[in-house]
Amino acid sequence: MYHQIGHFYSFFETSESDLDQISQLIVNTITSESKAVLDIGSGPGDIALQLARRGFTITCVEPSPSMRSVFLSRLNDERSMDPKITLLPGNIETLDLKQHYPIVLVRSVLFLLKDLGQQIRALRSIQRHIGVNGKAIANFVIKRDTKFKEKKLIGRRTLGESEYLHYSQSRYEGNVKIVTWIFEMWHQGKCIESHKEDFRVLENSFEEIKCILDQTGLRMIDSYENFSGKNFSTDRSESLIAVLENKAL
Repeated sequence: MYHQIGHFYSFFETSESDLDQISQLIVNTITSESKAVLDIGSGPGDIALQLARRGFTITCVEPSPSMRSVFLSRLNDERSMDPKITLLPGNIETLDLKQHYPIVLVRSVLFLLKDLGQQIRALRSIQRHIGVNGKAIANFVIKRDTKFKEKKLIGRRTLGESEYLHYSQSRYEGNVKIVTWIFEMWHQGKCIESHKEDFRVLENSFEEIKCILDQTGLRMIDSYENFSGKNFSTDRSESLIAVLENKAL
């Protein structure tokens, strides 16, 4: 995953306001004096760098070599962050760092897994890394409908005389949602570069999420529709930001 689009991902994906909202949610959630965070699925490092600038120490786990390459390139431009960020390869289902954290962040990971079995293994991995009085923050995609969504422009940036466009569209193959991201570079009215990648998106009902959390020793203590803190609606929300705690601690 991200083999074709890794170098475009951070160029569009997370705005400064989104980064501020995620960082603030972590600040509001953490109860320990320790400012250590485990960031599973850290991508190109947007959140990790933001948190490091705010004094946190972050252990980042990212399975994609393409994303790690972008992350390392960004770290090379911010050498002052070197003592604060550890970057590791790893798979969330089998991850066992033999360490506990006051905050475990799992963003845009669980809905990219293949099935419920993988989600359950991932949630058990999250549970074993939560420290005493610690919390996890994870997001899910809520199943709402099975409608095809037309190609839609969701990002645009201009660099000099070149324009970069980010499109998204979705379809269903049986009960499986497939999202396609398309990135294009235009110059002098011509598309001179184009990349696309398909993502299989695992959707869950709210009741299903509660069930698998219970199976994996986790308890949901807060729920939001987005990282800005908007309250989650079981009737309308298409995404869920869940704040979780380890029931065994």
